[in-house]
Amino acid sequence: MEIMLIILALFGAFYYILLRPVLKQQRAQRREMADLTIGDQVLTTSNIFATVADIETPENGPIVLVLEMGPGVRVRALPQSIQQRVSPVHVAGKGG
Repeated sequence: MEIMLIILALFGAFYYILLRPVLKQQRAQRREMADLTIGDQVLTTSNIFATVADIETPENGPIVLVLEMGPGVRVRALPQSIQQRVSPVHVAGKGG
C-alpha cells in the first residue's frame, strides 16, 4: 500500500513538473497559429523571418501558409513550420 502511494505521488509530481507546462505551451502555440492573419510577421522553425502573404484552406488536406521571405520570394509552408509570431520591431533591420 505504501509503495502504491509513492508511485502515485511520483506520477503526480512528474505530471505537474514536466508534462503540464509542455502541454500548456503547446495549447498556447496552437491558439497563436490559429489566430494568424495575412500580414503577420512570423519566425519559422528554420529561424527565417517571413510575412504571411496568404492562407490557403483546401476542402481536404492541411492548411497551407504562403510566406513572403523577401520581395518576390514566396514559399508554401504548413502551420507547424511557424515557431512564433513576432512584431515588426523584433525583426532585424526593421523599426527604430
